[in-house]
Amino acid sequence: MAATPKFRVQRTRLGRNCAFCGTLPKEKNIEHILPKWLLEITDTSKKGFIYDTGGKGKTSVGFSSFVLPACEACNSEFANLEGLVRPTVEALLKRSPVSALQIDFLLTWLDK
Repeated sequence: MAATPKFRVQRTRLGRNCAFCGTLPKEKNIEHILPKWLLEITDTSKKGFIYDTGGKGKTSVGFSSFVLPACEACNSEFANLEGLVRPTVEALLKRSPVSALQIDFLLTWLDK
Protein backbone atom coordinates (compact mmCIF):
# COMPACT_ATOMS: atom_id res chain seq x y z
CA MET A 1 0.00 0.00 0.00
CA ALA A 2 1.14 3.51 -0.75
CA ALA A 3 1.85 5.88 2.09
CA THR A 4 -0.46 8.84 2.54
CA PRO A 5 0.99 11.72 0.51
CA LYS A 6 1.88 14.84 2.47
CA PHE A 7 0.46 17.83 0.68
CA ARG A 8 0.12 21.38 1.87
CA VAL A 9 -1.41 24.27 0.04
CA GLN A 10 0.04 27.70 0.70
CA ARG A 11 -2.73 30.26 0.95
CA THR A 12 -1.53 33.38 -0.80
CA ARG A 13 -2.50 36.06 -3.25
CA LEU A 14 -2.27 34.12 -6.46
CA GLY A 15 -1.59 36.42 -9.35
CA ARG A 16 1.03 34.48 -11.30
CA ASN A 17 2.24 32.49 -8.29
CA CYS A 18 1.72 28.77 -7.81
CA ALA A 19 -1.60 28.06 -6.10
CA PHE A 20 0.04 25.38 -3.96
CA CYS A 21 3.43 26.65 -2.77
CA GLY A 22 3.03 30.36 -3.46
CA THR A 23 6.30 30.75 -5.35
CA LEU A 24 6.69 32.27 -8.78
CA PRO A 25 7.20 29.17 -10.94
CA LYS A 26 10.00 28.81 -13.44
CA GLU A 27 7.90 26.47 -15.56
CA LYS A 28 4.25 27.30 -15.20
CA ASN A 29 1.39 24.84 -15.57
CA ILE A 30 -2.26 25.31 -14.91
CA GLU A 31 -4.18 23.34 -12.32
CA HIS A 32 -7.73 22.48 -13.30
CA ILE A 33 -9.74 22.88 -10.11
CA LEU A 34 -12.28 20.43 -11.50
CA PRO A 35 -10.27 17.82 -13.42
CA LYS A 36 -11.29 17.04 -16.97
CA TRP A 37 -11.81 13.34 -16.13
CA LEU A 38 -14.26 14.31 -13.33
CA LEU A 39 -16.23 16.57 -15.65
CA GLU A 40 -16.38 13.80 -18.24
CA ILE A 41 -17.53 11.00 -15.93
CA THR A 42 -20.15 13.26 -14.35
CA ASP A 43 -21.30 14.53 -17.77
CA THR A 44 -20.64 18.16 -16.80
CA SER A 45 -17.79 18.98 -19.20
CA LYS A 46 -19.99 21.35 -21.20
CA LYS A 47 -21.79 22.85 -18.20
CA GLY A 48 -21.05 25.78 -15.96
CA PHE A 49 -22.83 28.55 -14.16
CA ILE A 50 -23.83 32.18 -14.54
CA TYR A 51 -22.73 34.77 -12.01
CA ASP A 52 -23.35 38.46 -11.45
CA THR A 53 -20.24 40.57 -12.06
CA GLY A 54 -21.30 43.26 -9.60
CA GLY A 55 -23.23 45.70 -11.70
CA LYS A 56 -21.53 44.87 -15.00
CA GLY A 57 -24.05 42.25 -16.03
CA LYS A 58 -23.90 38.50 -15.85
CA THR A 59 -21.16 36.20 -17.09
CA SER A 60 -21.34 32.53 -18.02
CA VAL A 61 -18.38 30.40 -16.95
CA GLY A 62 -17.80 26.77 -17.92
CA PHE A 63 -16.63 24.38 -15.20
CA SER A 64 -13.64 23.43 -17.34
CA SER A 65 -12.34 27.00 -17.27
CA PHE A 66 -11.64 26.98 -13.53
CA VAL A 67 -7.86 26.94 -13.49
CA LEU A 68 -5.11 28.27 -11.24
CA PRO A 69 -1.41 28.82 -11.90
CA ALA A 70 0.85 26.04 -10.62
CA CYS A 71 4.52 25.25 -10.80
CA GLU A 72 5.47 22.01 -12.52
CA ALA A 73 6.68 20.33 -9.31
CA CYS A 74 3.50 21.01 -7.34
CA ASN A 75 1.19 20.20 -10.23
CA SER A 76 2.97 16.87 -10.75
CA GLU A 77 2.73 16.04 -7.06
CA PHE A 78 -0.99 16.73 -7.01
CA ALA A 79 -1.43 14.80 -10.27
CA ASN A 80 -0.04 11.75 -8.45
CA LEU A 81 -2.64 12.17 -5.71
CA GLU A 82 -5.35 12.68 -8.31
CA GLY A 83 -4.29 9.42 -9.96
CA LEU A 84 -4.97 7.65 -6.67
CA VAL A 85 -8.33 9.37 -6.26
CA ARG A 86 -9.87 8.79 -9.68
CA PRO A 87 -10.56 5.05 -9.15
CA THR A 88 -12.15 5.90 -5.81
CA VAL A 89 -14.48 8.46 -7.35
CA GLU A 90 -15.38 6.04 -10.12
CA ALA A 91 -16.11 3.30 -7.56
CA LEU A 92 -18.28 5.63 -5.48
CA LEU A 93 -20.27 6.68 -8.53
CA LYS A 94 -20.94 2.99 -9.19
CA ARG A 95 -21.83 2.55 -5.49
CA SER A 96 -18.98 0.07 -5.12
CA PRO A 97 -17.16 -0.34 -1.80
CA VAL A 98 -13.91 1.56 -1.18
CA SER A 99 -11.25 1.16 1.49
CA ALA A 100 -10.43 3.50 4.34
CA LEU A 101 -7.15 4.36 2.62
CA GLN A 102 -9.02 5.32 -0.56
CA ILE A 103 -11.29 7.59 1.50
CA ASP A 104 -8.21 9.12 3.13
CA PHE A 105 -6.73 9.93 -0.30
CA LEU A 106 -10.07 11.32 -1.47
CA LEU A 107 -10.39 13.62 1.55
CA THR A 108 -6.78 14.78 1.18
CA TRP A 109 -7.42 15.56 -2.49
CA LEU A 110 -10.66 17.42 -1.73
CA ASP A 111 -8.80 19.48 0.86
CA LYS A 112 -6.04 20.56 -1.50
